[in-house]
Amino acid sequence: MTNASEDDQPAGCVQGCFAIIVLLMTGGSLLVLVWLLFGGIVTGLINFVLYPGYEACQTQVRAGLREPSSGEFSWPPTTREHRTDPNRWAYMFEVSARNGFGGRNTRTMTCEIDDTGETMGVYVQW
Repeated sequence: MTNASEDDQPAGCVQGCFAIIVLLMTGGSLLVLVWLLFGGIVTGLINFVLYPGYEACQTQVRAGLREPSSGEFSWPPTTREHRTDPNRWAYMFEVSARNGFGGRNTRTMTCEIDDTGETMGVYVQW
């Protein structure tokens, strides 16, 4: 006489379920690996296409911070008036950064991009 618990499961169910779990885990790991390798490039392309000049605004703001690496920028920025001239954009965004006392300050900033000449002009209103 056989054990009832052995008859309840079809043959190969444990192996099949294990294979599906391993496949899902491997696919997830592969996706994470691909994102780690190419995520920065994808994010940079999205920023470049959707928000041209926003990275230049961030660079300009970071240059004026006491601790440039502590700057955290809101995402996505609010765009204004970029349809009137295809080479001019204005962004409004929040920046949170460490101050001289170790605390964090948050400010709303405005940055205007003028890409009509030979070089891109970046103007930040503090």
